Amino acid sequence: MNKLQQYYLNPTSSFYLFVRYLLDYKWLVALFITILILSYPSYRLVTTILAENIAINIHHKLLNDNVLITKKLSQLGIKKDEQKVDPLVLNKRIKVILIDNKINIEEMNWNKENNSIDIIFNQTFEQVAKAILQLNSDKSFAFNHITLIKMNKDYLVQCVVNLTILENKK
Repeated sequence: MNKLQQYYLNPTSSFYLFVRYLLDYKWLVALFITILILSYPSYRLVTTILAENIAINIHHKLLNDNVLITKKLSQLGIKKDEQKVDPLVLNKRIKVILIDNKINIEEMNWNKENNSIDIIFNQTFEQVAKAILQLNSDKSFAFNHITLIKMNKDYLVQCVVNLTILENKK
């Protein structure tokens, strides 16, 4: 017990001086704790920005390389072979766009004769509009017609979309 009293009550002990310093310079302690708290989020922010910049640079380099390869092939007279649109990949792409917009597909029918797709789903108008805009940005298919039917329950809109699959030209 004497050693504890000597440790805590002796004004010349290092522990007492340390506690006294902390009490005298509270702002410095608060600044140190703030720096500790903010250091990790700022580190994460900087690393994500750097990773995004690296990804953008790689993407631009790949695009430039693709342009150079296309120019060289055209100079040599070799045509680049375009691949046909794979229906399974297209189906997955449509489903991903609709799921990203939180839309549940009620029905999806393929018509092989007309090379088209019929999609039926119910959702709010804003989500339907976002999904249609995203589907419109994809160049592997085009809209034949879109039918919107107002439903009385929960402000929903039933959307019937007919898409035509576009074949890549060689």
